[in-house]
Amino acid sequence: MKIEHQALSHQSQYSDDQRKLLGVHYTPDAIVEYIIRFTLRPYLEKNNLEAIRNITIVDPACGSGLFLLKAFDTLCSFWKQHLGCLHARDAQYILENNLYGVDIDVSAVNAAKTHLTTRAKELGVKTINVDHNICQGDALVRPFSQPRLAMIFNAESSSDEFDWHQKFPQIFARGGFDCVVGNPPYIRIQHVQPPERRAKYVEIYQTARGRFDIAGLFIELANSLVKHGGRIGYIVSNKLLSTSGASELRSYILTHYRLVEIVNLSDTKMFAASVLPMILVMEKRPTQGKLFVHASIKEIKEINQTLPPPSVESLLEPLEQAELPPLRIDVEWEGRYFRIEKFESPLPTHHQRVWTFHYPSERRIIEKLRENAVRTLGSIAHKISVGLKTTADDVFIKRMTLDFLQQNRLEQEIVFPILESHNIQRWKCDWKPERDLYVLYPHREQNGKVLPVCLDLYPNVERYLLSHRKQLEARTYLKASGRQWYEIWVHQSPRDFEQIKLITPDIAPHNCFALDDQKYFVNGTCFYIILKDQSLNYNLLILALLNSRVLEFFHKATSGNVLYAKRFRYWTSYLKTYPICDIAQPKHSAIVKQLIENTRKLMGIVNEQKRISLERENDRLVYQLYGLTDQEVEELESFLLC
Repeated sequence: MKIEHQALSHQSQYSDDQRKLLGVHYTPDAIVEYIIRFTLRPYLEKNNLEAIRNITIVDPACGSGLFLLKAFDTLCSFWKQHLGCLHARDAQYILENNLYGVDIDVSAVNAAKTHLTTRAKELGVKTINVDHNICQGDALVRPFSQPRLAMIFNAESSSDEFDWHQKFPQIFARGGFDCVVGNPPYIRIQHVQPPERRAKYVEIYQTARGRFDIAGLFIELANSLVKHGGRIGYIVSNKLLSTSGASELRSYILTHYRLVEIVNLSDTKMFAASVLPMILVMEKRPTQGKLFVHASIKEIKEINQTLPPPSVESLLEPLEQAELPPLRIDVEWEGRYFRIEKFESPLPTHHQRVWTFHYPSERRIIEKLRENAVRTLGSIAHKISVGLKTTADDVFIKRMTLDFLQQNRLEQEIVFPILESHNIQRWKCDWKPERDLYVLYPHREQNGKVLPVCLDLYPNVERYLLSHRKQLEARTYLKASGRQWYEIWVHQSPRDFEQIKLITPDIAPHNCFALDDQKYFVNGTCFYIILKDQSLNYNLLILALLNSRVLEFFHKATSGNVLYAKRFRYWTSYLKTYPICDIAQPKHSAIVKQLIENTRKLMGIVNEQKRISLERENDRLVYQLYGLTDQEVEELESFLLC
């Protein structure tokens, strides 16, 4: 059995719960090889054996040793290339002087030692000792340099505490490691045990803020491990690019590192973990220049080619072969089609809310849409907001069928039809009283304030809520905020739901906005938009823009929030940035009139072919409104195939 397969089989000993606790996930060989190759590249390109003799590579979460094995093979190949052969003593030197690893799990450390020594013996090494450079401990928990912290956590000694400088004094005497590589564990901070360990992380790390993943702490840790000019190569979650919980980490990266390359693997399923991964390569040095290399691999829904695309053994293969960007190629891999892109992108800045990177022609379209816009959706909206968040849906919503309301005789004055995400179709809402749900809404608005109703006025509702009082009172945050136990947590204003509004599911595979003029309430699986102009025609026109391919392209290209199965979040922070072109220009009056007429028809249409035909006509009209050329339209539609 190949040693790599043994390393993979080592992970089978873990239960699902253990895997979740430790953040253990197998890294595909192609990803390991890519990271090792591009992290070590500056050292290998020097073509200097003496420099390679002194290189130091560490994996601070080494697991069963896959990254160290690949680094070992790479260095052995380099030695053999320069010397013409590789002696056993050379292999022993590499293993004992160039490679280092740490892991919190002692069984993983033992497995890594076994795999590395087995590989060395295959090369003729008779005796070898890697105990001094493959070590057990929590790489993230350093001894406290501040006495105050040591007193707080009684941290004089800890079984897992890892003193890097004490373990590897010869490394730090030379300024640190040359390269840091690996697949840091994906563990949400709330899952880290015991609580004292969580507290230590928060105290030690600048980026340990909010709801973070400890993989991010390994990015910060690398700064204290790698020497100036050294390289870091990790596989991490692509949530780093867009989530608010990673904003501190993004800022830290820009401050302390120079981005070299990002490879966004998104939903390729190359990775068994329940994350969308990306490869991150950085250097510890001030940022130089304004560009870095970005690559992406995205599955294609359709192929618009006469000839089928070429087949590849690895999705990373074209990226390895393309030395000079830009690159754009469609390929077939394991029966699926993918678009692979590689290009130079402007470096992100501290002012960017999320990091998104675009192929040059796509970037020009985004810039054009913004330049041609006279407003944003946020500026023409009175409000863009999430719907009701009861934090007790099984009390306020899930039981509220028509039959239940009638049987319990709940007072109708505070019961309303409510839309959930499945009620939102493109263009229209689909809600039926005998099939769908209502919300028990124990609030009223008075003098601009939303207040809880007096339950004495609604005896049947009071009786029902009292039967669930224990559950509702368990929401201690309501009491802590000075509110009544029977309130809805995020109640919004009831006046919102009396107005014409545009609604979208919170999560959808494409822009799926609907118009509601029936005064439905909206739950927290949807977002709603109340426009300042409440005329029906204006709402129909904006609805046409929101459901157009132009604004779908804009959303998918700029939000940076793609989930599994090519679904996207439709949150206020993304919606408010939509560019709205100058629809009031007299030259656009005929287009505007046609869009309103088409959209009115789309709200009532049943025939699928007619719907598709009208949507295509709307898209053509919106392309004209935004002044897109035929080439730009082709580029935009090609992007939406992914």
